Amino acid sequence: MKSYKIFEHPSGDVTAIKEDWSWTAFLFGWIWALCHGVWPLALGVLALGMLVAHAAKAIGGAGEATLGAMVLFGLLNSLVLGSIGNSLRARWQIRKGYVCAGTVEAGNAAAALQIHAARSDGGALRGGSFHG
Repeated sequence: MKSYKIFEHPSGDVTAIKEDWSWTAFLFGWIWALCHGVWPLALGVLALGMLVAHAAKAIGGAGEATLGAMVLFGLLNSLVLGSIGNSLRARWQIRKGYVCAGTVEAGNAAAALQIHAARSDGGALRGGSFHG
C-alpha cells in the first residue's frame, strides 16, 4: 500500500498524488512536469539544462567536457525530481486553489480516489483525476 494525498478544488475536481518516490519524474523529468501541468518546473529544468550545457561548452569546449556535464546534470536532475517531484506537484496544486483533504492508503491513485469518495459526504467521485 502507498500513501496518497487527496486534493480537492472548489470546482469539484479531485486529485490523488502519491507521497513517495516518483519513477516517472525520475525517468522523464521535464516531460513529466509538463504532463502534470507543473509548467514552471518544466521550464526551469529546461532552462537550467541549457545553462549547464552553455557553461560547460564555454569552460571546456565542445566534446567530452560538455557531454560529462550534461550527463551529471541529467543524473542529478533525475534524482531530485524522483525524490521531491510529487511534493512539488502537491505545492503546485495548492497554488492552483486545491485544498488537501487528507491522506489515503491505497494500492494506486484510482483506488485512493475511490476510498476518498466513499469516505466523503456524497460518496461519489466528482470529476476525479489520478496521477501516480
